[in-house]
Amino acid sequence: NRSGRSGRSGRSGGSGGGHKTDDVDAIGLRVNSNYDDDGEDSLDKERASLGESAWLGTGLLESKTSMTSDVALLVRQKSIAMNNNVQSYLNEKAIEIDEFEVEPKKIGELIQLIDDNKISNSVASQKVFPLLIETPSKSPLSIAEANNWIQNSDEGAIEELINKALSKFPEKVEEYKSGKKGLLGLFMGEVMKLSQGKADPKLTNQKLREILDK
Repeated sequence: NRSGRSGRSGRSGGSGGGHKTDDVDAIGLRVNSNYDDDGEDSLDKERASLGESAWLGTGLLESKTSMTSDVALLVRQKSIAMNNNVQSYLNEKAIEIDEFEVEPKKIGELIQLIDDNKISNSVASQKVFPLLIETPSKSPLSIAEANNWIQNSDEGAIEELINKALSKFPEKVEEYKSGKKGLLGLFMGEVMKLSQGKADPKLTNQKLREILDK
C-alpha cells in the first residue's frame, strides 16, 4: 500500500535570511506524495540505478523514505530546477519554507506539466511559477491554459510550421544540406516565431532534423 506522506530534511541553523538547500529540499520530497512503505531497499535500488549524483541537491540521500521508480526519475529530471526557484523566492522574501504558501502538490503538478511536455522549463520557471505564488489557490494547469502557454505537440501541425519556415529560406536550406548544420538554429527560431513560442521545442527539433536530412 502507498500512503501520502510529507518529508523534510534537517535544517541547518543560520542568520541573515540565507536558506540552505536542505530547507528547500523538503519540496523535493513533498511534491510527490506516493511513497512506498518497504523500508530502505527501494531507495537503495533507485540510488544504484540512477547514480548518487541524481540525488544530490534533492535531500533524498538523507531521507529514509523509499520512492517509486517513476517518482525518483521525476525528481532527478525536474525538481532540482524547481527547488532552485523556491529557494530563490525564500531568499528574496527572507522567509522560511513553512511560510511558503504554495502547496507542495502544486509544485508537483508544475513539474508534471514540464514532464508531459505541456509547458517548457522556461515557461514553468519564469511565467507559471510567479503567478502560482500570486494565486496559490489556482492549479499550474489552469494558469498555463488561461494564459495560452500550453505547448503544441501535434506532429502534423508542427510539420506544417516547419515547412512554412523552411520555404522562407530556400538558399539556407541548401546551405544546411551542404554541411552548415549551424543553420538549424535559424530554422528553429523561425518555427518558434510562427508558433508564437508554443511549438514543443524537443519535437520541433526532431522533426526539423528529419525533414532537413531527407
